[in-house]
Amino acid sequence: MLFLLHVKLRKPESMSRQAFYSLWREEAAAALKALERGAVQALYKVAGKDEVIALLEADSAAQLDRALHSMPMWRRGYGHLATEITWTPLRPYAEWAEELSRLAQA
Repeated sequence: MLFLLHVKLRKPESMSRQAFYSLWREEAAAALKALERGAVQALYKVAGKDEVIALLEADSAAQLDRALHSMPMWRRGYGHLATEITWTPLRPYAEWAEELSRLAQA
């Protein structure tokens, strides 16, 4: 199943910008490797915000958890920097269009 992942990050006041961006750089390197491997289909940084959006395939909620917790930010104990995480399941629009035809006739 395809999911849209939206992560909002927040730098704590007690953390230096250098430390925050160094950690994010580690996270980015791991995310880009996942993109190269095909584990992630698309990866974006929201312009002007500390937010990341990704498209990825997963078979289960457990697989989503494993993917998230395998990332450097979580492995190093900084998962709390992700103040909001939203997983949105997606379906092909063509399937929905077919279903609309049936729904419109019902």
